[in-house]
Amino acid sequence: MRIGTVILLLALVASVQAEVYEFYWDDGVAAGGWVWYTGGGYWAVEFDEEKTYGESGTVVGLGAYVMPGWPDGSYQGAYLHVLSDSDGLPGEDLTRVYISGPEWQWVDAEVDLDEGVFWMAWEQIGSYPSCDALGFDEEGTGHTWGGDWIYWGDAMLRCYWDGVRITVEETTWGLIKALW
Repeated sequence: MRIGTVILLLALVASVQAEVYEFYWDDGVAAGGWVWYTGGGYWAVEFDEEKTYGESGTVVGLGAYVMPGWPDGSYQGAYLHVLSDSDGLPGEDLTRVYISGPEWQWVDAEVDLDEGVFWMAWEQIGSYPSCDALGFDEEGTGHTWGGDWIYWGDAMLRCYWDGVRITVEETTWGLIKALW
């Protein structure tokens, strides 16, 4: 193997890196909270190729913004889920973890995904007013679903994604050819 080929291969291997990224659509500021009148209602956020580049990866953490003190001052908790994609809608439930408390709540998860599109969901425990409210921001990106697409705001659901992103070093054919 030529020295130039070895250098080029090393450069390509160095450009493939697994890193952890925080995925979100919300702007970080809760404009209000939303609840279902009866328990068991879901809000879901779609993470698609715009975030994952269509590559496989692992969800390693889940987070949600729980509105402090609304609709009541006690915290019943909620379940966070990772769901597969089913033709643009939430699909199979891949994990369910419990959170409780006000403001940002984070839990560990480990969900390996072969697809570059998946969903994260909030499942409400309890009925209004004895439930927790999920924070929403005012700006909508069209990635939130609650029985129908919600364009008036983004659910404050986030996850950590451990995946590979491939980056290509900028170069010219002349520089590559000069390695030989």
